[in-house]
Amino acid sequence: MGEQIPFPLNFKRYQEIGEEALLNEKYDVACENFENAYEMEQDFSINTRLVYTLLQIHQVKRALKVANEMKTTYFSQQKQLPLLIETLLLNKYPLEARKALRFLSNNKKKREFLERIVQLERALALIPTIEMQEQRKWLNSFETMTGAEQLTGLSHVNSVPVKIYLESLEPFLEDSDFHPLVRAAILETLVELKLDKSFVYLTYKNRKLQIVPAELETISESTLFGKMNKTLADKLLDSNPTLYSMLKEELYFQFAIIYPRPEQYVLDVDSWVEALIERYTGSQSQQEPLVLTETIQEIELLIQTFFYS
Repeated sequence: MGEQIPFPLNFKRYQEIGEEALLNEKYDVACENFENAYEMEQDFSINTRLVYTLLQIHQVKRALKVANEMKTTYFSQQKQLPLLIETLLLNKYPLEARKALRFLSNNKKKREFLERIVQLERALALIPTIEMQEQRKWLNSFETMTGAEQLTGLSHVNSVPVKIYLESLEPFLEDSDFHPLVRAAILETLVELKLDKSFVYLTYKNRKLQIVPAELETISESTLFGKMNKTLADKLLDSNPTLYSMLKEELYFQFAIIYPRPEQYVLDVDSWVEALIERYTGSQSQQEPLVLTETIQEIELLIQTFFYS
């Protein structure tokens, strides 16, 4: 008889084998099969199974990497969100865990997780991880960096307790030596953390505002930003997707400059978006208000000097 050739398994079969192994607490086998299934199809249910089994075999870094691939989906799934928060805690990322906590609607679970986050922060204050030490060192040298280095690095600060984050960065919220994009990034983190205390924030016009982050929306969650992005998509996505992609990023930076009071500058969404498109296409509308043109020119100059000077 000839040698039997094993029939290749498909997504569904890998999933079935993984589920059976999971029921029998054979986590290594379950993990292997869920991983094979996930490679075939990036399905959220398989993502959660893979994250869970990776945690069971103490592969916490890999678990976080997989979870982060569908992080926004976790935020919208109340049943699975605790798994993401658990993964963040096991990786000793208190700041990221606090951010994720704001999406959790179950108050009892929220309180339980918050207690664990506080305990973790206390433990890290006594025995910091190597990653936390590196991030704290980075925060201590924040003032000496370029704006681009500051903005890039801020997105990777996740291991420090919220107290250290505030002690290090709160003073820069009202410091005119720091670019508005950097100040906005710091503020947006405070909004993600839902901090219910008052801060002083310096706008790009050098006006000081008294703001409470817990009362604000993040840029991506802003209703106004959503309307502006939709208007831009309606005008360009089908006809010129490349330009749309470029201007979508530009629109985000513009919005960050005028954050957290964009409604004071964007009086008409359509006019703002049209002005943005016209400045990139070289056309000029006779109906474009002069004050809008000047505002966008100011903002674009700030963006250009930040990235290209």
